[in-house]
Amino acid sequence: MKIKSIQETEELAYYRKGRETALRTWLSKLAIGESLEISKTDWPGKRAPYYIANYYTKNSNRRFSQGRLPDNKGWVFIRMS
Repeated sequence: MKIKSIQETEELAYYRKGRETALRTWLSKLAIGESLEISKTDWPGKRAPYYIANYYTKNSNRRFSQGRLPDNKGWVFIRMS
């Protein structure tokens, strides 16, 4: 066991049961203007991560610009609002 400081705890990415996934957790931590890059090797699913990101966008007040990386190596999500 390890006790963490408040700052370390805020930086920690954890998710709860239900619809919470690692991607959704990271998207919720993005500030406006920050981006998240996901390489294809980091993404285990068959479908692109757009499905989770679009569901999260519909059910929150956050908007993202999404796209593929050059040479189809992964995806990028930029928080717009």
